[in-house]
Amino acid sequence: MTWEELNLAVKGGAIGIMLLMILVLFRDHRHAPAGRIGILFLLTVICHIVATNRVTGIDGPPAFGDWIFEIGSNAAPGLFWLFARAWFGDERPGWRSWGIVALSVAFMHWHAWMLWNDVDAWIIPSGAAGRASAIGLAVAGLYVAWRGRGEDLIEERRRLRTWGIGATGLYIVLVLTVEIGMRPGFLYSPSVARSWLVLGIFLLALASATAIMATNRADLFGAPQRASDGDEKTPELDTELAAKLDAHMTGELAWREDGLTIAALAHRLGTQEYRLRRLINRQLGHRNFAAFLNSYRLDEVRTALADPEQRDVPILTIALDAGFGSLGPFNRAFREAEGKTPSQYRAAKLGG
Repeated sequence: MTWEELNLAVKGGAIGIMLLMILVLFRDHRHAPAGRIGILFLLTVICHIVATNRVTGIDGPPAFGDWIFEIGSNAAPGLFWLFARAWFGDERPGWRSWGIVALSVAFMHWHAWMLWNDVDAWIIPSGAAGRASAIGLAVAGLYVAWRGRGEDLIEERRRLRTWGIGATGLYIVLVLTVEIGMRPGFLYSPSVARSWLVLGIFLLALASATAIMATNRADLFGAPQRASDGDEKTPELDTELAAKLDAHMTGELAWREDGLTIAALAHRLGTQEYRLRRLINRQLGHRNFAAFLNSYRLDEVRTALADPEQRDVPILTIALDAGFGSLGPFNRAFREAEGKTPSQYRAAKLGG
């Protein structure tokens, strides 16, 4: 088998694995934001593999069909960032986030246009802007995965965020960095470098597919599945620990504490951390420890907003007193829970 044949086989294998993951995500998780964005991210990686058949600067301006794959390829770092936020942060990225991704893609295509039209004066600044935006988004995705690992209550997802997403994000940064030197006569042969990079994508795709398919959890990407009485796989309710947890949270108002961690809470309750994680996730229905704390905080905020005696208390004061660190996270959590802003909620409860 020649190098060209092996290279083609690796590309086909990588695309095949990712198409399989796309089918699984569509079948099981298409209703969850993380599932839908995950499908888009995998499609951009496929576009990147197809786009490696062209060598920028050698093959000339692309045809219309090639543009589609170039756009998809350049969107991969931004989709990785959105996917990390949707999966690990359990959030639905808004139009501003999608706008940032579109701007990064525009920067990358600005550079490509300069190369294809030999506009030497702008090649370096356009390339710097495009690469910086793409690498920045990839690093931001890594930060999202790393930042919330301690609060993640789904053990299988915690492992995947540590090595799976970490390895994927670092590899995206590696690809973006190596591609800087992919110009004829510059640092190395573009075709050989791209072949090795695609081999890395194949290995990552194989490892990720194996790990995800070996994880038997219906809520890995989507909303948590509440315990049902007829589900034999659901562990029995830990009534003693649940009672201790509720007594501590309501009696000590622990959710108001700044920087409270699940490890510290487990220590106070005199239990192992994994038992507390399992209780909060599988029996109370929360995917992140922050969401569990926010459920108590939002109850306190709702009570305060509906209290006529607190009509003149600023909403920010109420949010901070309840334990929210700033107004932005509070507004997002409140809108997600109530479908309206805190001001609208107060007006509805107090009659204007």
